[in-house]
Amino acid sequence: MVLLSIRLLGDVSAVDYRGNALSIGNRRTQALIVYLALKNRPSIREIGRLLFGDESAATHVRELVRDLRYALRFLPPEVLKEEGDTVAFNREVVDVDVQRFNDLIAAPSLNSIRKAADVYRGDLLANFTAGIPAFDAWVAERRLSCQRAATAIFGNLLAALIRAGWWEEAGEAGAKLLALDPSQEVVHRTLMRLQLEQG
Repeated sequence: MVLLSIRLLGDVSAVDYRGNALSIGNRRTQALIVYLALKNRPSIREIGRLLFGDESAATHVRELVRDLRYALRFLPPEVLKEEGDTVAFNREVVDVDVQRFNDLIAAPSLNSIRKAADVYRGDLLANFTAGIPAFDAWVAERRLSCQRAATAIFGNLLAALIRAGWWEEAGEAGAKLLALDPSQEVVHRTLMRLQLEQG
């Protein structure tokens, strides 16, 4: 059972299984949630280096983890796992849309591609900045990687839908592809051809 759903594609949100949004005011704690959602089992030192610019900031990181535990206080404790020097969300009960997107694009079937396209609701952390230079630079790299993957997915989906003769859905996929990368001249021409096909 999913106890916590974290959405990082498009607008950022964290919602529990009852539909309640987590209330997290502190930007560093929000950055910690994002980091734990994107990175599997980071160490206290890694978190310290990224969020505080200092690997030896273990005390600050542990305070941050306590703040996160407080934000998660209405959820069962197994949502967040601390083992030795690592902290992680329990992937068995925490759903992260980016992880689902990555799992789906790893499977080559048309059904997986369509599901991945549905999951991709916008750029990774589109309107989020933590104001922590190292963290924001780290996110920017992942955002670019995610955009490239989404561009490939929408391109594959567009081609598959055209082959299947599903013009309307192909038009929607093409429009999303152009929203990601407006410079794709081939897609512009393809959309014009689809409009002609539909009269």
